[in-house]
Amino acid sequence: MNTEESRVLLIDFMEDLLQLLDDDPRFSSFILDGQMAMLEDYIEIRPDRLRQLKNLVNGGRLFVGPWFILADEFLPSGESLIRNLLYGTARAKRYGSFMPVGYLPDQFGHIAQMPQVLRAFGIDAAVIYRGFGGEEGQESSEYCWESPDGSSVLMFHLPGDGYSFGYFAKDDDEQSVQRFERLKDELDRRALTSHRLIMNGGDRHWPDCRVADVVSLLRERLDVEVRHSTIMEFIEEVRSELDDVKLPVWKGESRFGLRHAFAVIGGTASSRMYVKQANYHCQVMLEKVIEPLHALAMLFGSRNRTGLVQHAWLMLLQNHEHDVICGTSVDRVYREVMVRFQRIRELAGALQKQLMDDLVPRRKSSALDDRFLVLFNPLPRLRKGVVECAVEFHIHDQIIGLNPDAREGERSEPVRGFVVKDANGKEIPFQVVKRETAWSLAESRYSYPRQYRADRFSILVPASVLRSTAFTNLSISRKAKFPRYENRVSVSHRSMENDFVKVDLNNDGSLTVTDKKSGTVAGGLNTFEDSGDVGDAYSYCPPEEDVKIHSVDYPCVVDIIENGPLRGMLKLTTEMDIPVAASNGGSHRVMETIRLPIESRIALAAGSRRIDITTTIENRARDHRVRVVFDTGIKTTTSSVHTPFAVIERVHREHDWDAFPIEKPLNLEVLQEFVTVRDDRRGFTLFTRGLPEYELDTDGNGRIALTLLRGVGALSRGNLATRPGGDAAWKNDIPEGQCFGRHVFEYSLFAHGPTDVFDEILEEAADYHTPVSWTARKHGVEYPAMHFFLELDGDGIVWSCLKKANDGDGMIWRVYNPRSTSRSGTVACGVPLKRVLVAALNEKISRELPVESNRVHLHLEPYQILTLRIETA
Repeated sequence: MNTEESRVLLIDFMEDLLQLLDDDPRFSSFILDGQMAMLEDYIEIRPDRLRQLKNLVNGGRLFVGPWFILADEFLPSGESLIRNLLYGTARAKRYGSFMPVGYLPDQFGHIAQMPQVLRAFGIDAAVIYRGFGGEEGQESSEYCWESPDGSSVLMFHLPGDGYSFGYFAKDDDEQSVQRFERLKDELDRRALTSHRLIMNGGDRHWPDCRVADVVSLLRERLDVEVRHSTIMEFIEEVRSELDDVKLPVWKGESRFGLRHAFAVIGGTASSRMYVKQANYHCQVMLEKVIEPLHALAMLFGSRNRTGLVQHAWLMLLQNHEHDVICGTSVDRVYREVMVRFQRIRELAGALQKQLMDDLVPRRKSSALDDRFLVLFNPLPRLRKGVVECAVEFHIHDQIIGLNPDAREGERSEPVRGFVVKDANGKEIPFQVVKRETAWSLAESRYSYPRQYRADRFSILVPASVLRSTAFTNLSISRKAKFPRYENRVSVSHRSMENDFVKVDLNNDGSLTVTDKKSGTVAGGLNTFEDSGDVGDAYSYCPPEEDVKIHSVDYPCVVDIIENGPLRGMLKLTTEMDIPVAASNGGSHRVMETIRLPIESRIALAAGSRRIDITTTIENRARDHRVRVVFDTGIKTTTSSVHTPFAVIERVHREHDWDAFPIEKPLNLEVLQEFVTVRDDRRGFTLFTRGLPEYELDTDGNGRIALTLLRGVGALSRGNLATRPGGDAAWKNDIPEGQCFGRHVFEYSLFAHGPTDVFDEILEEAADYHTPVSWTARKHGVEYPAMHFFLELDGDGIVWSCLKKANDGDGMIWRVYNPRSTSRSGTVACGVPLKRVLVAALNEKISRELPVESNRVHLHLEPYQILTLRIETA
């Protein structure tokens, strides 16, 4: 069901709910699913209901928030989860207050740092369901849930029937009693206090108009105390008895619970991978580009564009709803979702241009060519590798229509060469990666744009020229010929090499990477595996008779695309013959085959220890899964994986499938920025952009398989070998879930030593996931923002956010320590500091930090998230 179809039902639902609350005082209260989005959609159509809604919220009869949307926890970034709560709680307060409960009833597992996030918003209790239960130590319904940093919340785990188990609207009296007795038996077995929580609702369920009558019936028939109450009242009653109860402690993430209920974690990280990728790029644009630029623009007195930034975020958060981003909705939903992603990209692109214009104002110039490049590095430290940007040289103006102001000028001299210099006049090396003739516009707010033909060069410059969270100015000058620079990357058809790493292409199309610093050699990298998938949007399931196809069995064509001086690039092309589909019954893959073209572009930049890969696949087959494989040979069954605000350890092991009658464990895990494997001799890290699903073999050979594409044609099937418990949703054909067409995937490889490497891994991750903004100017640039910088000195501390403070002046700057050892450092600022204050994630101030010589000392305990509010003089 798409947005507008849902909205029609939502309006009727809300009207009936408000009528019920008005007509029946026995219907004491209702929880709007812990999220604000539905209320925002309703009030957009019925703004006249605002006063009534406020009265109900303030009267304790309607509970709203704390989330803006019930998002998945593993696929959105940590910053996205914070924005979700920031915007959700702020909007809830417009109606009175937000429900102070971490309501997480339907997410497919829970991140380790969720208790720390909730506590930072003043929330000290959570309700969860999937991804937990059924294992030793998970028998009760009440727990102390602890983040790796030690933050904890009181956690309530719902019973096997989940959040809709106490809905009586369709039952007669006898059925209501029987339902309650069955529920009570399970709740009694698990409860640690005298109180039981029964949730009275469900997906697309209208308010239960029988609940007050059922409460009276149960009191009369069963001699039990039953109340139509709230989660908050239940929590307070439970807390009153905890002095006599030793709560079991659950530490970290929860991604199992397969014996308790459908956890559906064996496929939701790879369904409709294009959605995950689009989300990744939009997140990065908002977090790493727009918010930092907007914060600096506000600092230097530019126009407040907060409304546009929030508008982009709210669109993105709508796409984070757990069934949406996990790929478990029907085709028409994703047509709308992808349009929303496109709108976000367009808005962010326009905002980026405008913010750069705010910070680096344009002015009239007689120059026709780009003469300056201004680059902005949001990272609070220096970078490695290269940065790609573009410069244009004028060819001729173009007369448009009858515009009387348009004048066709003389043709400019052809470009025979140019040089790039830094602010001190020192020439810096660059590499041309593309040259094209294109139309360009010189825009004006007071006249028609001037169109001209331009000679456009895409160039690489060393990232080492960039300063920390600062602008860097480079000048461009025409020359009689292009300069030649020392080649810092050597390239042949069989290998590439720089000062730090060597890449060899093997006969079977795989790569071998040698890290010169550690001596680590990793072979068997970047091969491809195609296998059958007869599962559905929720769960991967191989056919009973699967056929796996491997790229190493097909010839590989190699071309040199770039040959230095700053980057080398090889193009590897192969075509695999794969079955066109699965059989009708799904028992096997058919004999008919079709070509699967695969192209990988392998890039090695000067000064970098990473190998960046872009792989393109043209999918024409159905019912299959494509993965890229890295046979590292590292002896381990443990992976270290980046999740929101933490790098955690996961142990991968085999399970006895016979012990799991509902859903089978598949060893498919989820990452955010990277996954690392190590033994006592060497290590290997894989970075990905929006490709969250990986598998580490359980036999200890260090084989990592990264899912690129999973094509399925059904929303839910009821006969899966991997999910014998039944359907996970309604029956729907989703032909677009087969993911036909062209797909581009980005990931990066880092071979390294076995120990003391995570500081380097975190730096490489920051470089890979943080883009540099740039703009070209035809005139000289001198502007206040040139004097700004933020520089972090402290290994192992990860920068996460630079944004305008929500409630006024000042900037929010956030870092975190993702590891188990404490970290210290300093942050220095290039403009005078007035105050630096410690804030919670909700941006409430707790204390002031001393400022010495415009520097602030930082100390982060293990796994701590630290938020600072920076105010400049």
